[in-house]
This record gives sequence, C-alpha cells and structure tokens, in this order.
Amino acid sequence: MSVTPRVLLSIDYEPVFALFRWYDGLKDPARRREIDNGFTRQAIDPILEQLGDSRASIYLVGEIVEWYPEVPQKIVSAGHELGLHCHIHRPLGNVRELAEDLRASAAWCTVWCARLSRTHDRDQ
Repeated sequence: MSVTPRVLLSIDYEPVFALFRWYDGLKDPARRREIDNGFTRQAIDPILEQLGDSRASIYLVGEIVEWYPEVPQKIVSAGHELGLHCHIHRPLGNVRELAEDLRASAAWCTVWCARLSRTHDRDQ
C-alpha cells in the first residue's frame, strides 16, 4: 500500500521584518504594519501562483490577518490548508505569552477553519 500525502509543503507566512530578529521586541502594532508596508499583502499572490495545483499548509502570523483580511481568503480559496503560526512574530517566553497569542488569533482561526493543532486529524 502506498501513502499519498495530502500536503507536501508547509509555509510559515510572516511579515518581512520577521527575518530580522531585532524587530522581535517591537510592540507597537501600527509601527509593525508601517514597516511591513504592504509586503505581506503583495507577496501572497505570486506565492499562490507558483504553487499552482499543488497544495500547501500555510501558517499565518495573526497580525497579518488584522492588517490584510483578504490574505486568508486568498489562501483558502486557492485550496490550501490554513493554520496559526503565532499572533505576533517573536520568541514566546512563557505559557502566558502563548495563551495570549492563541486568544488574540482565536477569532480568525475560527472563521477560516485554521487548526491550532494536528489532533483534529486523528480524532476524525
């Protein structure tokens, strides 16, 4: 018996400044969006085009959904699995910070059927 994977690629979709760790401490959401300057909104279309008929799991940083609500719609409409990477890209130092991230992204995760864990697949 051969196994056919449903998804072969996983993408962490983050604001461009996430590549530069010195922005991890930047707390002001307006300044973070200003630095992004529309990059994450503009970059999704060429990525989806390159994927073509291939399917991927795309894990969004939650603040992207706040800035550009059309991004998750584009991902889901293209047939990709959508998940939560984090709410604000930064190292999570403790359980409280993780819980805050999960709470902050819970609404869009519910709307877009994003999974917070893989246990859902096992339970069905």
